[in-house]
Amino acid sequence: LLQLTNSAGTSVFAGAIAVSGATIPPASKLTVAPSGAGAGTVLSSPGDLACGATCAASFVTGSSVTLTATPDASSLFTGWGAPCGGTGECNVTVTEDTTVTATFVLASGDLDGDGLTNAEEITNGTDMNVADPDGDGRLDGEEVTSGSNPLVNEGAVITIINSILDD
Repeated sequence: LLQLTNSAGTSVFAGAIAVSGATIPPASKLTVAPSGAGAGTVLSSPGDLACGATCAASFVTGSSVTLTATPDASSLFTGWGAPCGGTGECNVTVTEDTTVTATFVLASGDLDGDGLTNAEEITNGTDMNVADPDGDGRLDGEEVTSGSNPLVNEGAVITIINSILDD
């Protein structure tokens, strides 16, 4: 489809044209769909995408596209949905229309309700989706405040030490 406009922006031609001997490669659409309560931008290389909200661009089918997510100052980027994963760059070979989710959360939020903000979860190496990863019955926030390691079940360690001492 070709559309021509004049300097005033008025369409002067819109329609399909045939070019003898030319091959137009097929295109596939890549859509980026942000998710979560946070915010950020996603850029692509090649640079056809620059998104804050949902956006899409067409790429020659078979193209390799790299997506990079950058959270805004009050947010954290927590990962990509399929076909990507993790929090690094997302490399997609666009073989068909594809949607990739980019999840941003508020740094000041507390997804798992354990008393640590999402940013503090990252600092402490804990999972912002699991309130008690060591299974000791104490929330991460309580353990950090008391000086305990939220990744180590101190009760289990003490039981093991007592067992060794008793033998």
